[in-house]
Amino acid sequence: MITPNKPHSLTPPVGVTESLALGLETVAKTPLLLLLPLVIDVIMWVGPRLSFRPLIDQLGHSLEGSFNPSALGSVLLALHLIFPFWQVWEALVPAFSNQGQIEIAEVIKVLDNLAQSVPDRYLNVLMPSMVAGRDASALPFNYVPPVWQIQTPLEAATLRVALFLIGFISWMIYGAIVAQRIREDRNDLVWLVKHVPVVLLQMFLLLVVITVICPMLLMVLSVVEVLGSLIGLPGISVFLLMLIIPIGTWIAMFAAFTIHGMFMNDRNIFTATWDSLRIVQWNVSSTLGLFMTILILIAAMQCVKGWLDAGSWLMAVAIAVNAFLCTGLLAATFVFFKDRYRHWRELREELLAELERRRIPKN
Repeated sequence: MITPNKPHSLTPPVGVTESLALGLETVAKTPLLLLLPLVIDVIMWVGPRLSFRPLIDQLGHSLEGSFNPSALGSVLLALHLIFPFWQVWEALVPAFSNQGQIEIAEVIKVLDNLAQSVPDRYLNVLMPSMVAGRDASALPFNYVPPVWQIQTPLEAATLRVALFLIGFISWMIYGAIVAQRIREDRNDLVWLVKHVPVVLLQMFLLLVVITVICPMLLMVLSVVEVLGSLIGLPGISVFLLMLIIPIGTWIAMFAAFTIHGMFMNDRNIFTATWDSLRIVQWNVSSTLGLFMTILILIAAMQCVKGWLDAGSWLMAVAIAVNAFLCTGLLAATFVFFKDRYRHWRELREELLAELERRRIPKN
């Protein structure tokens, strides 16, 4: 690789620590950036709770009588709309026989126990939150929020989709507000109205593509597993899955700054992804350091979320701290991208100039 003769002429890029400091400093100087995550988290904290007891009770009644595989499949699908994957199978462990088959009578008992013991839940919107998806607690002041009774799988699915879309749209607006502050040191409503719908549409189409690809990939792995069993290679799909996960994670890291390029450089999704690939390629170790630091800080906040009582006044403080930290970390990624993109362009121009200087004497 050709290196420029005058590396000292390049302005060095900001480091990971400096990016984090500048991100947090930006939020400290512009508290308005906290408005959206604060409002959403407070609404989830003091707003309606979700009760899935009627739905779980109905699921138990649907299995009574003769065995019906389709009814059991519908019950499992509905449970996945309520609980995370691992919680569903953890709850169903007593329902498995010694031969690994599910006993319908035991499933009904599990559902009866859940219907009596499952607590109300907070709303779960995909935003920086200290309460999203948690078991609800009484508020520390004299107000009792309403409880939404979820009675059918259709209601649960509709609610899940609606909350996801609200979170998805909120994240796009949230990212655009932070990006414009880093890009231009200001916030302009006209700019947001002009850019957010375009980026939102492109990212939504990407989400649809991913949603289609994932089930297809699972189907391919299932077919591979069947063929592997026929030729004496059982478990080959697990091996392939163990390869796909790290490869997918690596690809995700290289494309992690796609949304940054769309907002910071007014790129479409394809050119923004290409910019992200180039930035990460030239800054792999720094990018890994940035993301690992962010993941560690987020994990620390999740630990605090786990032991903090949602019904205490400390939750209000935790919501504010979480919003500040998450917004600062998001701003840090835009600071990092902006400066690394600047450095990459300067380096590219320097390299092109060096190539031109070497070419001229040969002519």
